Amino acid sequence: MNIQWLSSLGMLHHLDMSGVDLSKVTDGLQVINTLPSLVQLHLSSCELSNIHPYVPSLNLTSLSLLDLSFNNFHSFVPEWLFSITSLVSLDLTWCHFHGRVPSGIHSFRNLTSLELLHVAKNDFMNSTLVLKELSGSNLESLDISSCGVSSLHLDTLRNLTSLISLEL
Repeated sequence: MNIQWLSSLGMLHHLDMSGVDLSKVTDGLQVINTLPSLVQLHLSSCELSNIHPYVPSLNLTSLSLLDLSFNNFHSFVPEWLFSITSLVSLDLTWCHFHGRVPSGIHSFRNLTSLELLHVAKNDFMNSTLVLKELSGSNLESLDISSCGVSSLHLDTLRNLTSLISLEL
């Protein structure tokens, strides 16, 4: 129920807690936010269902990989995700995020280093506006399967000239 012990590992670069039941942890994001050297964070299949939508000060400036896949958040996409401008890989597969993605500085347009984006099974991706924000990015891998994306919206992907892998 408490992962406070992680905060003493200030030099930690790689944290993989995939498959660990963190459903009862209440201070997870606050503790992880105390790890400024963190480069990779894997929290896949951790039974997470609550995610803080707003974080006043995010201290994850070195983070290049974030994997929150296979957690059932059933909530809006948290704005703080778009503040991690160092992200190269973002996996939100089967997180069940829905609603609108914020615009402006809290959008995919802010994630200029992003090369891998896997968001299968998230309803927020079924918008032309969201797909347009990815236009011209350096994405090499994009998974938007089971997102309810209409074939009418697919034309917005034509400017993703760096794509190597596309899953629809």
